Amino acid sequence: MRILAICWMVVALCSCAGGRVKETSPRHKLAQTYAEKGAAYLAEGNLEIAGQDLKKSLQLDPNNASAHGTLALLYERLGMLELAKTHHAKAAKLKPDDPGIVGNYGRFLCHHGHAQEGLRFLKKAAADKLYPKRWIPLTNAGECALTSGRHEEAEQYLRQAIDFNPSNAIALETMVRLMLAKGEYLRARAFLQRLEAISKPTPETLELGLKIESALGDTEAAAGYRKRLEERTDKAGLPSDEQ
Repeated sequence: MRILAICWMVVALCSCAGGRVKETSPRHKLAQTYAEKGAAYLAEGNLEIAGQDLKKSLQLDPNNASAHGTLALLYERLGMLELAKTHHAKAAKLKPDDPGIVGNYGRFLCHHGHAQEGLRFLKKAAADKLYPKRWIPLTNAGECALTSGRHEEAEQYLRQAIDFNPSNAIALETMVRLMLAKGEYLRARAFLQRLEAISKPTPETLELGLKIESALGDTEAAAGYRKRLEERTDKAGLPSDEQ
């Protein structure tokens, strides 16, 4: 699901305007074309071509915010975190009112030990009432708050994220984890059931189900989750021609 989240972010960045080069100039248009191509290649997993196009964009327009933002995502994928932070910060400075860019920077900060600052950027992104995907920064804020032990704050963000997008599987799974952390097992079960209604089970969600039912003392349901988890594990170990 994290890969899916990155794809949402790339799509959001594709629509961003460039920097300070005059927007009607051929140079600007070419820079933006390269930025959009780079984002598309990144979404496809073609990191080498994505990097080439994004760097070409910045050569033409060093202040193209979308190129900086997408290049930051590329560097994240490559584990080059200092460069990722530099480009996230540059993009957010160039476009401080763009919720996609600001939310991306907030998510990055949260994932790398700066929860307080990251939540500030995520809340700013989520507060933009014109942003059609406010559930993305809200989901990331919920994950950030949960990771930093702010359970009540996390629940507020996640509830809002789910209200905006009831099919938000990441927010639902994070809510399950939150309820488990709070020891509210019946609520955890209810959110897991909502998640199971809209998405296929994964080893992670089956493990969550096993923990919940074991905590509730439902041995039959726990055994069911354990069996499904073992079946998936056994199947994963088979050669591809036997699956």
